[in-house]
Amino acid sequence: MFRKLLPLLSVLLLTARLYSQPGIIIAADFQKGDSVQKVVELLATELKKGFAANYNIRGIASYGCDGLLLLTTEQARKYNITLPKEIRSLGPEGIYIKSDKNCATLVGNSALALQEAVYMYLEQLGYRWLIPGEEWNVVPKLGSVFRKMSVLTKPDYEFRTIANGHAYLNSEKLRSDFDNWARANRMGGAFNIWLGHNYEAIVAARAEDFKKHPEYFSEPVAKGTLPAIPKFNVANKNLVKLVTEVAEKDIQRQIASNHTPLFFSMEPSDGGGHCTTPECLAIGGPSDQVFYLANEVAKVIKKYPGAWVGSYAYYQHIVPTKYKLEPNIFVMVTNGFNLSKYTTNELLGMWAKKVSKTGVYEYLSVYENDMDMPGKMLASKPGYLQKTIREFHKNGARVYQGESTMGWISRGLGQYVLSKLVWNVNVDVDSLKKDFFEKAFEQSADPMKKLYAAWEKNPAGIPLENELASWHSLVGEAYQKANSEKIKQRLEQVMVYLHYVVLFTEIQKKRTEENVIKALRYAWRTMERGSFATVPAMVSLGNYSGFGNLAYYSNTTGQPWMDNKTPVTSSEILNDFRTDAKKFKKTEGIITYDKADKFVSLKDVTDIPKTSYPEGPHSMLGTTQYIIEIKKQSADNYFEIISGYSAAPPVANNVFINFYKPTGSPIVVEEETALLKFEQSRKLEKDRFSLAGLKPGFYSVVVGDYAKMFILQFSASINHSLLIMPELPVQTSTVGGYNTFYFYVPPGLKRFTVMKTNMNLVSPAGRDIKMPINTAESVTIEVGPRESGIWRIYNQAGFFYIQGVPPYFGQHPSRMLVPGYLKK
Repeated sequence: MFRKLLPLLSVLLLTARLYSQPGIIIAADFQKGDSVQKVVELLATELKKGFAANYNIRGIASYGCDGLLLLTTEQARKYNITLPKEIRSLGPEGIYIKSDKNCATLVGNSALALQEAVYMYLEQLGYRWLIPGEEWNVVPKLGSVFRKMSVLTKPDYEFRTIANGHAYLNSEKLRSDFDNWARANRMGGAFNIWLGHNYEAIVAARAEDFKKHPEYFSEPVAKGTLPAIPKFNVANKNLVKLVTEVAEKDIQRQIASNHTPLFFSMEPSDGGGHCTTPECLAIGGPSDQVFYLANEVAKVIKKYPGAWVGSYAYYQHIVPTKYKLEPNIFVMVTNGFNLSKYTTNELLGMWAKKVSKTGVYEYLSVYENDMDMPGKMLASKPGYLQKTIREFHKNGARVYQGESTMGWISRGLGQYVLSKLVWNVNVDVDSLKKDFFEKAFEQSADPMKKLYAAWEKNPAGIPLENELASWHSLVGEAYQKANSEKIKQRLEQVMVYLHYVVLFTEIQKKRTEENVIKALRYAWRTMERGSFATVPAMVSLGNYSGFGNLAYYSNTTGQPWMDNKTPVTSSEILNDFRTDAKKFKKTEGIITYDKADKFVSLKDVTDIPKTSYPEGPHSMLGTTQYIIEIKKQSADNYFEIISGYSAAPPVANNVFINFYKPTGSPIVVEEETALLKFEQSRKLEKDRFSLAGLKPGFYSVVVGDYAKMFILQFSASINHSLLIMPELPVQTSTVGGYNTFYFYVPPGLKRFTVMKTNMNLVSPAGRDIKMPINTAESVTIEVGPRESGIWRIYNQAGFFYIQGVPPYFGQHPSRMLVPGYLKK
């Protein structure tokens, strides 16, 4: 009998030990409901998840290094607690953490900083908030809540935020998932500003006054009416007085509600247009007018301590004004819609001489541009983010605002890395990525690393069949390796995203209402997972697929794709994934040819048959890169360019043409290293630029075109080829007629894959391969006998990329350059 009781006794003793663990003290002083209490409760709640114990909260006065001490620097002074002198110079987000194996002290220069210190401490213990959504939170199994560390820090950017386009369609879950992720990764900041187009709000605040005074507007307006997109007559003194009154009243409202910092946006209504009366033009152009008015407001509200006036440097008013500006003006430079000849970093440096604080607005992802396809948004590119965030900071930016959109899987790694970079621009990104994959996927980390690396280099708006086959294979491998339900749940989220990619691909191949409804129904049923851009898809996918009546706002309750709101189940997700995986077969024998930094003429690699090779000018669209060879220094070396075929380019910048020493990298070159720089501004007029100063050798040529469309031709003395890589796909137009290109298929190559909109091929054996027009598709081409050598692309327009051949394409075989590694 006694022996039978032993197992039960052991269980009871173990249970008793668990519940008799000594309590862990959290010492802090706070008032009920204040910010410090919330931070204390946050710490206790999170620690309980990883270490079961009683957490006893008490005041600071009785603390004796026997637990966790949380306090602000103000409280430290009150209790004569010694802190490093440097913390006082770290600003409102300054943090100090000192801990050993028995106790920990967490200090913040403000309640916000104390919250950030708590999240930083938890992160050091092993907690992670990798992607929005509870299933992506990592809770470690702790042996102790103490870890030896010493931290004294502050964020490099004073305000760090990602604004999600299309918002969350009133989904509290989606909103809270993202807000919780942002808070845990220390996004936000003390300089918590709101900056946006505000002329409309100014007019609305004093609508009756504006109706009585149409002369306040820059454009003709009937008395008693208001324009939809108002622009101001900044030369009108009564208008200036009215605007300053609106701003001052708003600042007073902010003071009454204890808002900090005090901030008023003077960014104009969106779009171009400014006052053109002689009086306004005497003030100056768009930048001068915008910042003249902002400056007048800043003069009035600077009597309120800490009050700021802000505006974007954007579009027509992106260059600095001629006026000396008040010290309480903040300027946010947009990394896009830049009509100037300056880069964003150059503009940041120029504005830093005019104002005391600058920031940068980055277009991380706009659904209507990238449709949430792998690798098409900047938010999914850690390398780009590392480079630009460091450079922006180096050039003075202290606020970083990214415009992105929901869809956590494709952006998950990139936005996680971003959150760490804006706190510490020198953080080790490679270590961050390694930690992300190990924490997120554990035993499944290796295939998921390969998946995200492949996504980052996805060459097209829709993926090749080879890519889809490979991605499904990698996720399938990861799922097989997963040994916990948590990891499987995360991989199911990836599967949901992949199924959206497949549905979107099917729309591009066959643009039917049925296919669009299928994709929108899937978005509707998976909306709150946030795995892909579900809300933006429901709002825009119908419009952009040619079925505007299917867009959410055209019928918010009775859409045909709203017939089933039941969330997808795990079994459905797995079934969809397995069904999709069977659709795509990876074509074996596709050889990967890399970019090069050494080149030879095609005629040095193969004989060029004496036959007719049709050629013509190439009409290009967007950023394009060439490799050229200057054989001898001569006045015969030049290029000619015509641009401006686009009726309404989204950005009216000049086309720039920069020359570099070849780096072997597509577009990854610093502007400071350019050997020559040219700009072309005239619309539909040919300009010739001399290259007589270039010495013999090879050069990379980067053409920056903001969708104006251009035709560029090098003189006959210059050998050249076009570089087309996954990172640098090509977009062409037909303004110069259909395009003809040549490429080289080395001996032994068995097949390659073409992705195209419009194009046909002719092989060296004369085989004419005609493909459907105006059809986005990928086609695998088998290379037959006698078909190694020079292939011709003809009737080409739109996008194209060829996987499995050297990535250099010529205008004529006799002047074509290819990688030196092809020469045996």
